[in-house]
Amino acid sequence: MSRCPVIQKKILLSRLIKTFSKLTLLRHPFYLVLRLENRSKISQPHYKNSMQKLLLIFSLLSLSFTLAAQKVTVSAGPEVLRSFNHDQTFIGVGGSVEAQKWIKERLTLGLNTGYYKFTATKTLIGNNTKPSYSIIPVLAVIHYPLPITPNLYGEDHMGYSFVQDAIYPKTGEKVQGGFTYYFALGYTIKNKIDISIKVGRARLNKKDNPSNVNEHNLGLRLAYIF
Repeated sequence: MSRCPVIQKKILLSRLIKTFSKLTLLRHPFYLVLRLENRSKISQPHYKNSMQKLLLIFSLLSLSFTLAAQKVTVSAGPEVLRSFNHDQTFIGVGGSVEAQKWIKERLTLGLNTGYYKFTATKTLIGNNTKPSYSIIPVLAVIHYPLPITPNLYGEDHMGYSFVQDAIYPKTGEKVQGGFTYYFALGYTIKNKIDISIKVGRARLNKKDNPSNVNEHNLGLRLAYIF
């Protein structure tokens, strides 16, 4: 007789566990899908496709949360450039956007792109028009702090620049673009304002066939950090 209460407790505990398991399963997000598929007697191939879609959705959601967790710094602002080391001087006006991701101590990687319109300072002989061209650079960025003073940094920009309205005078062929490199020296103010100067070159000239535009530029950038 003394064992009856113990047996009753075990039976009650077993029932509670089963009830809790059912409630937990009902809360599972895949329970409704599995239940509907079993009721409608869906074929095996369709069941696999449904599960693949669910897994794909889950993977995309996981990727979205991962990307959202990544801290990316974006800055954007106007730029003014002036060419040098050329017979004809060009002034460029435009703007750029730069996105950066911190990798580890003293190393940040990023991407930079923008649009610039260059116009010559002098008109052509016998023509009242001034030569002009535009350029769209797509550059990888290596950003690193300089231990001279806080908020001072250096950047290496390298990539390719697409060019419009430039030609090779000898052949009349259009300039498509060329490899581009810039070094930038900058300073940030309260992590909101970014001021930098840069110097570099877009290699547009071909061997023994120079273009009608300038390859070398010195620029000033004033950007806001988002």
